[in-house]
Amino acid sequence: MTLTVVVQRLIAVGLLISLAGCSSQNMGYESNLDSENIRNYFGSRSMDVIERGETVAQPYKVISIVTGDSCQRSRQDPPASASEARNQMRAQAYQFKADAIILSQCYQLPADNEHVCYSNYTCFGQAVQWLR
Repeated sequence: MTLTVVVQRLIAVGLLISLAGCSSQNMGYESNLDSENIRNYFGSRSMDVIERGETVAQPYKVISIVTGDSCQRSRQDPPASASEARNQMRAQAYQFKADAIILSQCYQLPADNEHVCYSNYTCFGQAVQWLR
């Protein structure tokens, strides 16, 4: 038996022993996802955003002012966007159990000197509930 054959067999035996050790461990799955966060994320996505100047078809009451921000923190991050700022605004309005948002304004802020945000969008609106 040559030295390479002996080394190959030792490696094979070592791999089999290490695999056998793994099979006796509990391999359960644990998720770090919070079901409440998932509900908030997907629940807010269906909320209507009514543009400024559009006619609101039904009576409503304003329950809160909401804001949303999108910030590009590093050059490698995607640029800030109005759609992300709107999504943040929706998530905030969802916490108030709003039915819709009446958008007041979205605007892009200039990059700041400290480079906290390389690009930045901010949106403001009113979270409303329909009167039934």
